[in-house]
Amino acid sequence: MSSFDRVRWIIGPLMIFEGVLALNATDAYSIREEPVSFTNGTVVLRGTLMSPKPMTSQATLILVHGSGPAERDGFVFAPELVKAGISVLAYDKRGAGESSGDWTKASLDDLAMDALAAVDCIKSRSSVRRIGLWGGSQGGWIVPMVATRSTNVDFIISVSGAGVSPGEQVLYYQENKWRDDGISPAHIAQLRSAWKRFYDYISTGQGADALDADVAELEKVKFLDDRRPQKSTDIAPDSFYQKFGYGFDPLPYWEKVRCPVLAIWGEADMMVPARRSAELIQHGLNRGGNTGYTIKIFPKADHGISVPGKQRLATGWVDWQFARGYIETMVEWIKKQDTR
Repeated sequence: MSSFDRVRWIIGPLMIFEGVLALNATDAYSIREEPVSFTNGTVVLRGTLMSPKPMTSQATLILVHGSGPAERDGFVFAPELVKAGISVLAYDKRGAGESSGDWTKASLDDLAMDALAAVDCIKSRSSVRRIGLWGGSQGGWIVPMVATRSTNVDFIISVSGAGVSPGEQVLYYQENKWRDDGISPAHIAQLRSAWKRFYDYISTGQGADALDADVAELEKVKFLDDRRPQKSTDIAPDSFYQKFGYGFDPLPYWEKVRCPVLAIWGEADMMVPARRSAELIQHGLNRGGNTGYTIKIFPKADHGISVPGKQRLATGWVDWQFARGYIETMVEWIKKQDTR
């Protein structure tokens, strides 16, 4: 599960009444919540549009989830953006919260079309002047897909998005986990070979014999058997693996993105190869002739752009905090888009 889903919104000193979030007397904004629903085919997505008063940005930012059964209240930073004067739409991922459908059977394309439906919904409002997309983790693959399909997307923010395929990204995470578990380099090489063949087989349908041979070797050692992939004959045709698209290449989409881009990573991300992803996405944007991008890598920050420390949430203290300048970077960059 994405670390974007591990904690809940930072609500702070808010009082809730009659559908309006009102800040205490020392704060500058009130925040109005409005339920929103939109459809992608038979799937009904439900969410909340949070609007600040006063509104100091022309932008409405649509938040696109990372992996897993994510709900609208999984975006821990959202109220901070709204308090800064930016309208935000957060919706429950299909199959989570109040949204229908099933995320376990959804492809990246399905999820992109859900986000595109959100764009169309917000665009239909006469008061909306600019629309931005924020995508975290898995959402970093989705937002460039949506931006290439709609002229209504004015800018995108990608946070901890991978510039490599899902198969490569998951393998990067697995290797880091194996090292943390103290597995030897030789055994990591065995596991890596088997899992790479697994993702290649899932993506292409080729290499079943080589995959099964690797798995057979791993079955001989108990602690490797516990970490091995399935054999080709054990993979159900309608499994999550088949739907997800582990061979998806995000770079052709980045090459077609024409709107401004803010791309953010944490230097210590153990789930996504941050610097490699930054280089690949930058090259993709350059190849497409898009020079209107900003790339930021926060030192010592992890996948959720957090660092060691403590901060207080509505549910109590947690033993991490956002990297210094993370929220401010997004707020300042979004407001700069108003002048374009």
